[in-house]
Amino acid sequence: MKPGGVGWRWCWWFQTQPPAVMGTSLRLGLHSHGGRTETTAFIDRPFTPSSSGAYFLAGAGKRGRFAMSVYIASVMSVFKPLLYYGMRDARVDGLPILLDLLDRRPDPKRGLITISNHISTLDDPMVWGMMPFRTYLDTTKARWTLGAADILFTNRWIAPLFQNGQVIKTVRGDGIYQPAMDLALEKLNHAQWLHVFPEGRVNQSALDPSQPAQELLRFKWGISRLVLESMHEPIIVPIWLKGFDHVMPEGRRAPWKMMPRLNQRLAVTISGPINNPSASHSSDDAMSQNQLHIRDFRTRYRALLSRPDSSSGPVDYHEYTCLKDHAEAKQIRMDLASFLRSRLLASRPPS
Repeated sequence: MKPGGVGWRWCWWFQTQPPAVMGTSLRLGLHSHGGRTETTAFIDRPFTPSSSGAYFLAGAGKRGRFAMSVYIASVMSVFKPLLYYGMRDARVDGLPILLDLLDRRPDPKRGLITISNHISTLDDPMVWGMMPFRTYLDTTKARWTLGAADILFTNRWIAPLFQNGQVIKTVRGDGIYQPAMDLALEKLNHAQWLHVFPEGRVNQSALDPSQPAQELLRFKWGISRLVLESMHEPIIVPIWLKGFDHVMPEGRRAPWKMMPRLNQRLAVTISGPINNPSASHSSDDAMSQNQLHIRDFRTRYRALLSRPDSSSGPVDYHEYTCLKDHAEAKQIRMDLASFLRSRLLASRPPS
């Protein structure tokens, strides 16, 4: 069957070889043609991967977005029972804050960044398993996130599971100017929701029982680049996680290390945006000060560009490439990462 023919196609697919080698993919799925629905297999036309090397189930248009939303809803339907029936208690405080920002963003041009501590390998799917089911059926309200290539994208069989769950393949050690970060910026520039674990790795005491666990590791500078180089200042929401380290403790041997421990107490605390005083749910002086701080960081960073009109109008992230090794730009990224870390710590609920 030729691509682009009469009828429609929606399919789950797998790759017979790494795409960089083939440039095409073998797809299996349903084909509707002339009122008949049949199972079919076909070689699709050559395609070009995204700049991050990611291949997503969703194509252009409504059909692609619908396919991805169905996939996300299917995955999340596995974690919801685990949360609400497998755990002793799963509490979410502040969920209306996040839902309000997803439904009614004060400025529709601004992206949304949520940041949180990272205490287990199941943080991401279990936290978003607490979201209302309706959010899974709308890809504009489903989070994008960065995922380590050496953990989530180790072979061609499991990689599509994460890619199609809106996880961006990120290579450890390739720095903050790798293609994955460019793709994350593109999502923010299209007012999407991006969740980031700024510590960059799981932080729990089981990693080294002889050393006390730090409350938060030093934030990686990638979060600073996302805030500084997005076209419009993103809204930043801190989220504090508790108890997930007891569900998936590090240091266990196979096969137990892949099995979650049940009957645990979990808590997720979503605080108000740290830089959005115009939001209906909060408008205190501290938030106004935070917004001024972040705007100051962005203004100082932007002033480093050697272009006469850098003080007005949006700036595309490609233009900031010249600041990659700029000493003052590095200092601004470091200072902003430290500031955001302090704001996340401040959002931690009392014990």
